[in-house]
Amino acid sequence: MTNRDTFDNKTTTSEIEELKQRLATAEAKLEELTDLNRMCESFKVVAQNTSNSVVIVDREGLAIWVNPSFEKLSGVTGDEIVGRTTGDFLNGPGTDLATVQSIWNQMQLQQNFTYEIQHYTKDGTAYQIIVNGEPIFDKDGVWFGYAMIETDITLLKIMEQALVNAHHSAEAKENAKINFLANLSHELRTPLNGILGLSDLLTMTDPTDEQQEYLESIQESAVGLNHLIDNLLDLTIKPKSKELDSYDSINLREKLDSFSTRYESESEKKGIAFHLIVDPEIPDNVCMPWVDFAKVAAHLCDNAVKFTEEGQIDFRVKRDGEDFMCVEIEDTGIGIDENIQPYIYDEYYQGDESHTRTYGGIGLGLTLAKKFAKRFKSQINLTTEPEKGSCFSFRVPYLVTHTKS
Repeated sequence: MTNRDTFDNKTTTSEIEELKQRLATAEAKLEELTDLNRMCESFKVVAQNTSNSVVIVDREGLAIWVNPSFEKLSGVTGDEIVGRTTGDFLNGPGTDLATVQSIWNQMQLQQNFTYEIQHYTKDGTAYQIIVNGEPIFDKDGVWFGYAMIETDITLLKIMEQALVNAHHSAEAKENAKINFLANLSHELRTPLNGILGLSDLLTMTDPTDEQQEYLESIQESAVGLNHLIDNLLDLTIKPKSKELDSYDSINLREKLDSFSTRYESESEKKGIAFHLIVDPEIPDNVCMPWVDFAKVAAHLCDNAVKFTEEGQIDFRVKRDGEDFMCVEIEDTGIGIDENIQPYIYDEYYQGDESHTRTYGGIGLGLTLAKKFAKRFKSQINLTTEPEKGSCFSFRVPYLVTHTKS
């Protein structure tokens, strides 16, 4: 045998081995494709009639099969997209490429994923989807692709944006109303303060008894109008964004003494007594929502003084556990009929019209008291008996401090 014959035999053997390897690879690939086709056929039975878009892709992200819902939503047929990536047809100017990359990364990790992304139909119309991806494995546990289920949420996003726009519009209108009322308040208070100031000066000019009576009527009317302006503005106040924003460090007894002075004076003018009763267990120095507390107490005390013609008003502050105090404002006034009690906190509700003619007011006191109580997460309770009086009570949170404010 010559050297050439030996070389030819070696070459033939090498080629045969190479052909065998290629054949084995082709058979493995064919088996893989057969398994894939078998699984796809099983999956198609489920996915064929679902309303969600379904895409099956291989490990390279190339589409293997899409269901009719995908074709209907995207306008891209299965024949067009098979062998191509969905991004070749569906990505557009509003598609977030970072999300596209994240989906690819999750696929390489063979992880389930859920993303929201914007796609485009074949004619360029944008739509929003939530895509859920789940890896597919063959019978031997070898990963060979992904099933991606897409839910069209375009209408939901449109409705969501409409709600956001409506909220912003409502906020803008509310802010415009608040600004208008604030400006109106300023415009009203300026001449009102002038009336009060001039009437004070006139009382110093040695007026006659009749003139003095007129001046006092002017001052009472001006003070009442000022109080009404305050109430109307209070209706527009928004809740604090953070609960502790409204807390103040105060000397409670000093604040309560100052607060009660006004009502002692008003009660004395009507011939009734006003008693401030503070539990000795209540600490002097506390941190509490004083501004809101004072507004609640003021509206309740205003009502007590207004509707009490004889007897007394007791303003009691008692300790109620470690972190709360209970406030009670009890009067010996006209009381509240049982049939109108469910409505007393409604805006502008005044109950018996005869009371309106007798006592005046526009029916905002209890409405505002309830509103400000809610700001420190409290509610107002009532016990009452017609012609004998009423007792309003509410709880107030506080923290003990050790420095005098």
